[in-house]
Amino acid sequence: MTLVTSFLPRSKLHNFLHPDATVSLQYEIRARVFLGKSPTARGYHETILADSRLFVFGGFNGYTSFDDIYIVDLAAGAFLPQVTSFTMGSAA
Repeated sequence: MTLVTSFLPRSKLHNFLHPDATVSLQYEIRARVFLGKSPTARGYHETILADSRLFVFGGFNGYTSFDDIYIVDLAAGAFLPQVTSFTMGSAA
């Protein structure tokens, strides 16, 4: 199941489920500490729930537009480390 959440101007929250989703969503509110480096506060981002991971894409904080990706493993309670740059060598 995949849940896609989009935050748009005027605080409109749009949620839509992928057509093959056949289970109902259940949640509980509880305080939890997540390990790892969390994203800065932002709005206008995209969030996708896939299995037990949240993928957070981009956003805007009123001053800066973000083009980053954060992955939160909900089962482990941790933000996963991200590869921010890499180089590829030429084939020998």
